[in-house]
Amino acid sequence: MKKIQITLLLLLAAGFAFSQETKEPVLKIEGSAAREVRPDQTVVSLSVKSQELLYAEVVKDLSSTVGLLEKELLSLKFSTEDIKTSSFSIEQVYTYDGGKRTQSGYSGQQSLTVKFKADKDLLAKVLNCAAKSNSDPEISIV
Repeated sequence: MKKIQITLLLLLAAGFAFSQETKEPVLKIEGSAAREVRPDQTVVSLSVKSQELLYAEVVKDLSSTVGLLEKELLSLKFSTEDIKTSSFSIEQVYTYDGGKRTQSGYSGQQSLTVKFKADKDLLAKVLNCAAKSNSDPEISIV
């Protein structure tokens, strides 16, 4: 009987030993990296604004101002594919007097985006063109 008890005890111990999960070895790696890359494309945004009493006057003013700006950019040998309208908006303008709201006209904004291969000389020409322009655009380099 003692042999049976010892055998059962050994079998039970072996069962517990083999029933535990064996874990696969894990390799944990932590780190970071950085890389500097020169831009390959330049994107310049040129925005013009207009405020007039009538909606149609704002549209006409924006159209002529943007047309002038496009003509100036085309003189720098850009194609029409390089120059795109990126935003256009017109909203009502109100004044407040004694708690009373009165419409006083319309305000509009139109933005052109010019994309070209990264070139410092061409960027300088675009910025000079915009600075000298009668359209007086707001300039941002994206």
